[in-house]
Amino acid sequence: KDRHSVRIFKGGDLTKTQKDLISEIVAEANSLETPFHSPGVEVSVTDGGLGNPSVIRNESGFIVCKIPANRSPQRTDIIDVCYLAHHVMMRMTQNHIRTIWIAGTYDQNKAQKRFNGYLIPSVIAFGIGESSPQQNERLKRMMGIPSGRFPYDQLFYDLNIKQRISE
Repeated sequence: KDRHSVRIFKGGDLTKTQKDLISEIVAEANSLETPFHSPGVEVSVTDGGLGNPSVIRNESGFIVCKIPANRSPQRTDIIDVCYLAHHVMMRMTQNHIRTIWIAGTYDQNKAQKRFNGYLIPSVIAFGIGESSPQQNERLKRMMGIPSGRFPYDQLFYDLNIKQRISE
């Protein structure tokens, strides 16, 4: 299994080729037709520094899910922007760039300042390689994160992170 969440990256800069590839992948994703055709939703690349250091370390950057803030966001907006982000994440995996999807433990205010006029419901940290599995497991235990996956209704919340979204 090549796709798995990485919380502690090895650090270091991406090559120019890798940066160009990520820009191409993001442009490709933004050209896709989304399931609900939500206007204005898109993904962008930004530098590191949005993650909570106790959760994410040594990332090279973030993919940011963006929903225009000039209207009341709908559930379909979240689904559509996550559809685009998922495409980016899987294409990055194909190219051996590691990722982790983050929807609660990142600096949302800082993200929204970088992308004024947008709501940022989630981000994807990315980087090269990963620390040892022992370091990842130790970090997960310190944070109280179980080894398995959470149930669906514990993973997804509305934009205000107040109400869970069920299947």
